[in-house]
Amino acid sequence: MRVLVLHGESLVRTGLVHILRGCPELDVVGEAAEAVQAVQLARILCPDVIVMDSGVRVSDNARVIGAIRRQTQADVLVMTTQGVDRDVLRALSAGAVGYLLSESSATELVNAVRLIAQGQGFIDPAAVRRLAGAVADRTELLPAEVDEEQIRSRLTSREIEVLGYVRSGLSNLQIANRLDVSENTIKTHVSRTLTKLGLRSRVEAALAVRDVQLRAAS
Repeated sequence: MRVLVLHGESLVRTGLVHILRGCPELDVVGEAAEAVQAVQLARILCPDVIVMDSGVRVSDNARVIGAIRRQTQADVLVMTTQGVDRDVLRALSAGAVGYLLSESSATELVNAVRLIAQGQGFIDPAAVRRLAGAVADRTELLPAEVDEEQIRSRLTSREIEVLGYVRSGLSNLQIANRLDVSENTIKTHVSRTLTKLGLRSRVEAALAVRDVQLRAAS
């Protein structure tokens, strides 16, 4: 599991790198102090996960995440000391798949990175209620609405089944094991599903269909 760390403060960045390198499963392949450098390194080093400080000195974190998602295959974990605010919500909407409070422990950081590298999303449990409330108060930041008719008309039966597992929080590998197919097959299903529904990430997909009955056409 290859990791790149983006943080504007040298001391904090060094600490994050030290923590992540303490996990045998994680390989910290690079670190960056600025967003442009991080995108360049990500294209070269091909990390699985980028751990990104929400306070990094850029004009628009969402724009940076969008660039990362367009130009690399990396997933983004956003760390913040600011609690749930508009920037965090926009980061998730832009394609970040993880959100972690900076005061989290080293174990929680490693666990979040590991889960994301395995194909899952991660929302800090300590912030779930605040995040839900913030989303409810800012409907303009919600993902595009998806109803059952759209799902039934646009997706195949297998894609609907995979979408249900994504909503439940299963990783690509876990879904592949349940359906007895390869992990690459599941990645393809997930990618096509997001494209067909106009969604940008697994987190956005889970939010968009959280109240929808997922069933294939008979």
